[in-house]
Amino acid sequence: MEEFNSKNTIIQYIALFCSISISIFSTDIITNKVISKYLSPSTTNYSSNDLNTNQIEVTASTNASKLTKYSIPKGDVLGTIETDKRAIEIFNSFKRSRQEQAMVAMKDGTTVSPTSCTNHHCSFNVVPSNVYFVVHTHVKSSKNHSGLAKLISKKREIHGPGDHVFPVLSNAPNYVLTPKGAIRVLEFKNNEYYVRTLKGKVSSTQWSPANSKPSRREVILAMRKG
Repeated sequence: MEEFNSKNTIIQYIALFCSISISIFSTDIITNKVISKYLSPSTTNYSSNDLNTNQIEVTASTNASKLTKYSIPKGDVLGTIETDKRAIEIFNSFKRSRQEQAMVAMKDGTTVSPTSCTNHHCSFNVVPSNVYFVVHTHVKSSKNHSGLAKLISKKREIHGPGDHVFPVLSNAPNYVLTPKGAIRVLEFKNNEYYVRTLKGKVSSTQWSPANSKPSRREVILAMRKG
């Protein structure tokens, strides 16, 4: 009888261990799917013809850049006293929104509104060579997961991995208004990207297209906090 009870106890432990293992394995699969969603690099291939396209997207921090092959402007890209002043005026004209807002200033003095905007990017129909400078906002993330939303919103305090689109295609400085109210401009000089802060807490001056992309560790920690 004791031997029978002992066998039953062993079987119960094995069943419990298997149940826990399956549960952990399932959670790990779900976690990896979520992590992959936020960390997978863009697999889109672009040819030289893509540089002539009129459809331009300015993305925020959660999207991998689509311009990995064309990530260096042809020359220096610098804001001026005039572009700084006009950018601030445009930002002041924006109303509060949970969606990004943006405007492109053209070389002929006109401005172009985006064709569409979401919580993480705006799209424009413009001829890149005619663009003078661009302004856009970064807003708090609308992700349902509170941990991820907080992480992404924090990353949006600097330029995102797609924000070098206009410097690359148009040699145009890109201004951003962050969720906390800082105003910064992405510039390019001596083969390096720089972020210059016009208003708010000064950010790190050097920048790369991957700076705002959450690391795997950051995503895992954010998911545990949510």
